[in-house]
Amino acid sequence: MACFKYNKHGTLFGDSSRFLVFGFCLNIISLSLNLVGFATPFWVKVTSPTLTTYTFGLWRLCKKSPVLTVCESIQNEKEWFRWIQVTASVGFGSLLLVSVILGFYIFMMEKRNWIVLVSCVYLTVSAAVLIFIPIVAFGATKMEDMLNIGDTSLSEHVHFSYVFSVISMVTCCVTAMSLVFDIKCN
Repeated sequence: MACFKYNKHGTLFGDSSRFLVFGFCLNIISLSLNLVGFATPFWVKVTSPTLTTYTFGLWRLCKKSPVLTVCESIQNEKEWFRWIQVTASVGFGSLLLVSVILGFYIFMMEKRNWIVLVSCVYLTVSAAVLIFIPIVAFGATKMEDMLNIGDTSLSEHVHFSYVFSVISMVTCCVTAMSLVFDIKCN
């Protein structure tokens, strides 16, 4: 534990402001929520008249019938969907990078550096925008037509991974505001 900095009161976050610590914690929450949304096949749920339920996300499509559940990778889909996958991947990578940078900044750096914080603000805003694009694409597209599942749908609605991604995007925005407050106040 000698590599972590402590202030005179012995706290782990050293001399970091509350805005900075709050932003770091929010970033970790956003990263966790985005990881669930990014990796799981529960963005959209489509129910068909044959009692077959389809759930899918950015990477996998699952078909659940009364007898069998089969999941497969989404492959050879439309070009715009590949761009959605790339956009979501870069957004997740941006969140991960901000988490690492802020972790080193809070726990390891001795001097305050506003360039690091401004970079984190830009990366966080970029992550929010890059998470927003797949959210809009999934919300605006009729998935039955996009995936050619060969079945008609009785209902189609967003699922929990989609909601986690939306919460992650909003948390990114609050994180960026917290970091801006830290820059302005300190």
